[in-house]
Amino acid sequence: MLRFCLVAFAAVGSVPLVAQVPPDAAIFAHVKVAKLWAGPVGEHLRAAKVPEIDRAVRELEAVTGLTPADITSVTIHWPDLRKPAEGLDPFVVTMALTKPIDAGRLVALAAAGCRASGDRASYRFENGVLTLSHATFTLVRGAAVPKFEEIALDLSDPRNPRLAVHLPAKPGAVAADGPLTPALLAAAKTKDIVIAANAAKLPPEFRRVRVAPDAEVVPLLPLYKADTAIVVGDVAGGKFTVEARFDIDEPADRREGVKALEALRPLFAELLEAGRVSAARSKTPADKALGPVLEALKASVAAATVRADGTEAVATLSVRADLPFGPALTAAVNKRTLDARDRSESVNNLKQLGVALHGLHDAYGAFPAAATADAKGKPLLSWRVAALPFVEHDTLYRKFTLDEPWDSAHNLKLLKDNPMPSVFALPGVTKEGDTETYYRVFVGHGAAFDPVKGAKFADFTDGTSNTLLVVTAAKAVPWTKPDELDFDPDINGVELKKLFRFDRGGCNVLIADGSVRSLGGAIDAVTLMALITRAGGEVIKLD
Repeated sequence: MLRFCLVAFAAVGSVPLVAQVPPDAAIFAHVKVAKLWAGPVGEHLRAAKVPEIDRAVRELEAVTGLTPADITSVTIHWPDLRKPAEGLDPFVVTMALTKPIDAGRLVALAAAGCRASGDRASYRFENGVLTLSHATFTLVRGAAVPKFEEIALDLSDPRNPRLAVHLPAKPGAVAADGPLTPALLAAAKTKDIVIAANAAKLPPEFRRVRVAPDAEVVPLLPLYKADTAIVVGDVAGGKFTVEARFDIDEPADRREGVKALEALRPLFAELLEAGRVSAARSKTPADKALGPVLEALKASVAAATVRADGTEAVATLSVRADLPFGPALTAAVNKRTLDARDRSESVNNLKQLGVALHGLHDAYGAFPAAATADAKGKPLLSWRVAALPFVEHDTLYRKFTLDEPWDSAHNLKLLKDNPMPSVFALPGVTKEGDTETYYRVFVGHGAAFDPVKGAKFADFTDGTSNTLLVVTAAKAVPWTKPDELDFDPDINGVELKKLFRFDRGGCNVLIADGSVRSLGGAIDAVTLMALITRAGGEVIKLD
């Protein structure tokens, strides 16, 4: 794989020689990298030590010999997006550098990358242009992208390299004027960030957007009638000012466009206030640090201006350039790291429970029942107690009086006096000394567990890979208590989803084959129903 740092060229996006950009392009973006990197925004980003940013900076230097401070500006444009392309749509990126890029280094990397990409991959370096065909490139940490038919990197001017994907390396003649001319002029002057779109070159469905009559975005639909949209951002005088311009020819539509921009104010204000209140109530450092930032943004939204200017509907907003988002970003990065660790540990706990339950099946010819029971069928102790010998807690298991209920004097004292086995803890949620677990099972009406009789593998006619065994439930219960999730086939779909703990992007569940999956919050109730039953005969499709 060629670690060809497209992140360096494409993710930042821009063309310093804006005269090369067709003024009728579909999308155009320009960023003055060095200035922003040296200013308060870059200072906060560096201080936050975001792993993806740090890694991209390291790869940029390793591949090109450049740092963000060496990149005066970057510009990217997509000429035409009206027709769907196979793979990536053609685009061009140009950089303005303070020092020449090392062409020899890139040619050597191209040669190595083509050798690793297969027999069809090839490269050539002629007249200052490095051309690669059918090569696979790695962006960040092994995230490969589809093979490009052709990439051309024009290095004839080493201070202004030009990257063209599925397009000629050398720029062709461009028109003198077009819909994006105002954006190109802004980029050619002093503006730090410019992003523009030309509706005439966007996919046709862009203008045919359809939403429900009561959808919250309905007031914003007039903005889709704009011929062009241009957003300009600039840092000056201690402020970061953003101006959005929507060019709408018809006066009536333009008036509606102004109303649409004004409708954004209460929408953003509501979202920011909800975030501020949540941050104030939170005990996490990430949320606490975010509070002042949200408060300042809310004030900026309130002071934003909206107006008509000629044929354009315009909105302008200014915020302090030195907003303390750095500590919030640092705390958020740390929280994300902890969340990732917690998710991994939760997956490991469920896998251990899967090994334990399969061990019980091997030993006794069936999974355990949802609970042990007395002669009258009264539940006594949870299946989790039965699993103890198979999760390296045989000594604790032998302390229980198995013919007494979980809350008998003896068994309740065991619950309170002994630490809950860590395999039943939900990482990031369970605190030291807690005796409640979120790992529970569905019981009855064809679910994997029955109240007093254990199911066998042969009973899973839907397939063990299509049936839930243990789930992360919304509510925790004492880990010894036989309190599970009674399965009701007639339950309302909304109520069914409420039984699951969808947190941090998903709900970890143990499948009957021993694997662990994360169910997304968008999963539908029909699929959940099918996953709960072991012999329902449903066809299940999980992404």
